[in-house]
Amino acid sequence: MKKHTFIEHTADIAVEIKGDSLNELFLAAFDAWKEIVSFSGWKSGEKKKINLFADSPEELLVEFLNEINYLLLTKKWGTGKIIELKIVEKGNSFQLNALLSGGEIDLSKIQLKEEIKAVTYGELEIKKENGKFLTRLIFDV
Repeated sequence: MKKHTFIEHTADIAVEIKGDSLNELFLAAFDAWKEIVSFSGWKSGEKKKINLFADSPEELLVEFLNEINYLLLTKKWGTGKIIELKIVEKGNSFQLNALLSGGEIDLSKIQLKEEIKAVTYGELEIKKENGKFLTRLIFDV
């Protein structure tokens, strides 16, 4: 079942995300990111670790998606799959450890559906309602 829904937004791309856990929410946000940049050249085989720290789950989510976007646009390394994702709350901070599967990409030979400039903090608040985690993300394109 799809865990994200695109919604109308004036200039950027907005999406509502939901998950049964914080991990599921982050995975659903990754799926939305992947659908926005969509192209047929995802590679696999190489693995890359991401370790991030933030003061809030909202900050961690933005850092996570911006890191994946940075890997694609700047490092020319794309991932279509998250092998492992773990989010841990440590006192007043949050830690994300992820293992991605992907590979090098020649951006001159592929066509991104949309190029995301950044994931923003606009309208971002992670809520827990009826046992589900919910948020709205704005992608600056």
